[in-house]
Amino acid sequence: MIKEKLKKIAPEYSWGLLTAVVILNCITYFGTRLFTSGMKHHSIQLTVDRMIPFCPHWIVVYFLAFPFWVLGFILIARESREMCRIYLVGEMIAKTICLICFVVFPTTLVRPVIDADGSFWEQLVALLYRIDSPDNLFPSIHCLESWICFRSARKMKKAPAWYGNLAAAATIMIFASTQLLKQHVLLDVAGAIAAGEMGLLLAHKLYVRREGATV
Repeated sequence: MIKEKLKKIAPEYSWGLLTAVVILNCITYFGTRLFTSGMKHHSIQLTVDRMIPFCPHWIVVYFLAFPFWVLGFILIARESREMCRIYLVGEMIAKTICLICFVVFPTTLVRPVIDADGSFWEQLVALLYRIDSPDNLFPSIHCLESWICFRSARKMKKAPAWYGNLAAAATIMIFASTQLLKQHVLLDVAGAIAAGEMGLLLAHKLYVRREGATV
């Protein structure tokens, strides 16, 4: 019964890769802290980063990124076996690049001080700050996952017609939210795009040339 319900969400051939994506994400984001907690963390904040205002209401966009990723990865799985392999393997290669960066060059960021009597939105940001320490920033996983969803949307044929525009708009807004909430700096976004592109390039070399896939 459960197996049949899962098949309605994502094809069985995608289950292994989807599970691997989640496991690697946990290892990369949480596991690396076992090695870096006592290391010196570097700031890569630029002058232009200091000019970006703090806008706490963008917390809504930041949190809505999570259902966007779930939708995106399910659509990747449903599109085809080839797309599932290329984009999920590409995501994992990119995530491995993030893991290496987190361990070799740990980064941090000085966040704004939130007023204890601040607005509802400020209190939500304060909650985010408490549960998400300012490390493992370069490259931004938040931006990486969004970029993979956006890149895959451009190749999809089975997804709803509106999804491509949604993916583009959501990715831009999620990028902006990481800056306006002072969760990341601009180089974190650039690093996420670069890692994503490198992961997809290597995945294409592994699968497209070997198997003659077309995505």
